[in-house]
Amino acid sequence: MKNSYLDIAPPSSPDAWVMRVLVVDDEKSNRVILRAFLEKEGYTVWEAVNGRESVEIFKDKRPDLVLMDVMMPEMDGYEATRAIKAEAGNKFVPVIFLTAASDEAALAKCIACGGDDFLTKPYSRVIIQAKILALWRVKALTTELYRQNEQLELHHQRLQTEHEFAERIFTKIVKSKQFTTDGIRMHIAPMGIASGDLVLAAKHPIDGRYIMMGDFTGHGLSAALGAIPVSDIFYSMASKGLNLSMIVDEINKKLCEKLPTGFFMAACFMYIRDSDGGVEVWAGGVPDILLVGPYGKIKQRVHSKHLPVGVDKNASEIGAVETVQMECGDRIYIYSDGVTDLRDANGEMFGADRLNAILGCGRAAETIFDDLFAALTSYRAGSPLSDDLTLIEITRVEFQNADETTDIDSNSVSGVESGFVWRVDFEWRAAGLREYDISHWVGEVLEQVPDLVSNRSRLHTAISEMIANAVDHGILHLDSRSKGGGQGFAAYYEQREKALLELRAGFVRVSMVFKRFREGREMVFRVTDSGAGFDHQQIGGSNMQESLLSGRGLMLARSLCADLRYNAAGNEVEGIFRW
Repeated sequence: MKNSYLDIAPPSSPDAWVMRVLVVDDEKSNRVILRAFLEKEGYTVWEAVNGRESVEIFKDKRPDLVLMDVMMPEMDGYEATRAIKAEAGNKFVPVIFLTAASDEAALAKCIACGGDDFLTKPYSRVIIQAKILALWRVKALTTELYRQNEQLELHHQRLQTEHEFAERIFTKIVKSKQFTTDGIRMHIAPMGIASGDLVLAAKHPIDGRYIMMGDFTGHGLSAALGAIPVSDIFYSMASKGLNLSMIVDEINKKLCEKLPTGFFMAACFMYIRDSDGGVEVWAGGVPDILLVGPYGKIKQRVHSKHLPVGVDKNASEIGAVETVQMECGDRIYIYSDGVTDLRDANGEMFGADRLNAILGCGRAAETIFDDLFAALTSYRAGSPLSDDLTLIEITRVEFQNADETTDIDSNSVSGVESGFVWRVDFEWRAAGLREYDISHWVGEVLEQVPDLVSNRSRLHTAISEMIANAVDHGILHLDSRSKGGGQGFAAYYEQREKALLELRAGFVRVSMVFKRFREGREMVFRVTDSGAGFDHQQIGGSNMQESLLSGRGLMLARSLCADLRYNAAGNEVEGIFRW
């Protein structure tokens, strides 16, 4: 590469390298004196009689050092030095001016045009040698610095490529489960390639939505990687309708177990019941959550009362939730500290006062999010972010009562339409239970039923919970109370995997009967296992209060069905789902 500083490796001393010197002076006597001295020291010397010739020789010979006279015909030393420095590019080529001037202005001009030092006439052999050696040491250090900078640049480019590749993987893992819940607007601006802020949302199986905003320690990819275990736990537990405290507790345990010390997540977790507007909130280490009324006034602030998740691994329960009432027209605003810490071109922070002024100024509620986003964009004015920035607006959505849409009185159903009755039966024995996911097979069947439409997810959830109960408790004899131990769900599922590997006998049968009536649709599904059964009368009773995990799945299935019945032994359950 032309003019690269890698063209010449710096020697450890002048003796280790034959230094090439260009002497530029229109006086022949001066050139003869300098040439004799330099050749005696072992240097290779070229001569130029004016500035223009010095530039041509420099382009051709590429000397390591230039001794430049100031006043010369055709092109003076100042202009010639500028041309030589431009031609040298990144390679450091010292230029020592030869001048009879001694006033400060003339000497300063030598340095200003690119000179690195100067010699005043008459010349001193000792001073010339000292200055050459000094500049050679500077050249060696500069060359090494440029070499290291090039290595850093190459390393940065590789790191950038790896980060972009990792971000694509991260996006597929974490963001592949894009939520479709209504009533949420958000803006996420990462400081780097990947954001350390995380937003997750999922529908509750029956009523409402779960929402989580997390702000991990640090920035970029290292912070974003913590989102993978968090999102897995969040979506898994939310799909089962588990309460907010259990979700937070399980995520806290997992982060303490998997992430290094000092790495944690400030977070806000919410469960919004759209049926009555009740909002359960858990906040640890995040800015105030704001409830804003329909006329743009702040009605309530929810302060963080807990430690961030991932801090205290010994906490048996990370903390209780707070309840907020959300009326029609209300909005909830959640934001990371990147909003208030946003800086303008002068380094001044946006701050809480500006945020409160926009949220509480009485403007139309429908415009608050857009106005706040515009204010942040204008304030930043293109300045680089100093932190990941997240802003979320949540509105209450209209709730559709499940009883009104799914439950049809069996007494009003009159006559099955001809040709629209079908039945499917499955049976899995020990080997099949180890190898296949029964819920997946059932889901594949339900996908083929066009009549289900929006009810497919609810029906699949109910059947999956019944199958899970039959396998885990009827066949494998697991105790759900172990989910609440020190390792939580992780320990439970380790036990489950081990029990499946050791299983040698037993079966689970699933039967589904579909009927299309003129007034509606009905699905009857029955799950039978070869186990000894259980006392189904106690589900939801006082014993259940001792462990919220035990029986939770069947309680959820019961809430989704028009009717749920057990045989006497408790090893067969039949659910009726109508819509």
